[in-house]
Amino acid sequence: MTYLNDVRQCNKVGTAKGCIATYSLLRGGNQGMTNIKVAYALSTPFSAGVDTVCRLLIGYCGAVN
Repeated sequence: MTYLNDVRQCNKVGTAKGCIATYSLLRGGNQGMTNIKVAYALSTPFSAGVDTVCRLLIGYCGAVN
């Protein structure tokens, strides 16, 4: 929630950089979702990417040994 609130604050001030959160908040706000659901929806793609890289590295390290 901290990062989502930071993006909202930066949007108000006009210092927010272009990212998925600023785009989402500028285009439609919360789409009828709670703030926690919005934060989760915006962070899920990054979590999936991290998990994919972790699995790749674990598989590579296992294959090397």
